[in-house]
Amino acid sequence: LAWQPDVVYCYTLECIGAISSVDRTLPRVGALVDLEHLERQYRRSVRAKPGLRRWIVDKLVSLSERRFPEHTIFLLQSCDAVIEHAAHHAEWLRRQGVRNVRYLPNPVWDGGLAPGVSPSLEHDCSVDGKYVFSMIGHLESIATLSGVKLFAETILPCLEERLGVHGFEVRIFGKGTLPNPLKQALDRPRVRLCGFVKDIRTELVSSHAVLVPTPIELGFRTRIAEAFSYGCCVVAHSANSLGMPELEHENNVLLSNTGSGLADNLVRVAKDAGLRRNLRLSARSTYDTKLNAKMICRIVS
Repeated sequence: LAWQPDVVYCYTLECIGAISSVDRTLPRVGALVDLEHLERQYRRSVRAKPGLRRWIVDKLVSLSERRFPEHTIFLLQSCDAVIEHAAHHAEWLRRQGVRNVRYLPNPVWDGGLAPGVSPSLEHDCSVDGKYVFSMIGHLESIATLSGVKLFAETILPCLEERLGVHGFEVRIFGKGTLPNPLKQALDRPRVRLCGFVKDIRTELVSSHAVLVPTPIELGFRTRIAEAFSYGCCVVAHSANSLGMPELEHENNVLLSNTGSGLADNLVRVAKDAGLRRNLRLSARSTYDTKLNAKMICRIVS
């Protein structure tokens, strides 16, 4: 390379492959969050459509991708060091023989708490006396789609049973468009698709809880780290703790591996101001000590 870098940093597998022919004497660091073969596998399962033709196409695509894990290992072995931003993926890479793999949380910059709001102080986050829950994420990403699917099929009916159809409000924030079947399933009295909002921190801290129902074992949930940075109360699916070991059930988050369990946890935090306060304080403390981008980048350097 004409500009003679000291280190080549390659974020994503595509970038690592792109420099495979570059001078091998240059130290190179590879960085990943998701594993490509898992992301494709989960996307097919969530977007699966009925019918023999669709089944055949999915099987053929699956066969064409069967060597993806092998290719991933091959490319990463050309790196002098590998940063994996999901803990369970880092462990898998080590077991496959990739050297110098290190897990680091995906860095999230401190956006600060909303003006005048402290996680140590309880504030009014109700709408017309109703409990308010928020969800956040790009509506076409596999992490969001899988979570919205679980929410629509299981969590929402449980909430309606426990709190009443008009006893709560769920706000879903994010760019993109949901598939029509999911949009129709969410056409309920107290569910709002809010689209993209510029100041998400105000929306999140004004909720009783931020719900992250992603049930797939993929990647690191950056939306949880962001919610922690605002001192939010978070209820999440247990699958997210695999990539994010900073999550501690009953300490900084409430976890469950079922839709009904997630609904129960939402009801708990909605009705228990003391529990909500403790989770908010612990969430912000976890961000300060383990997830703050400034701290993580100092570790890397």
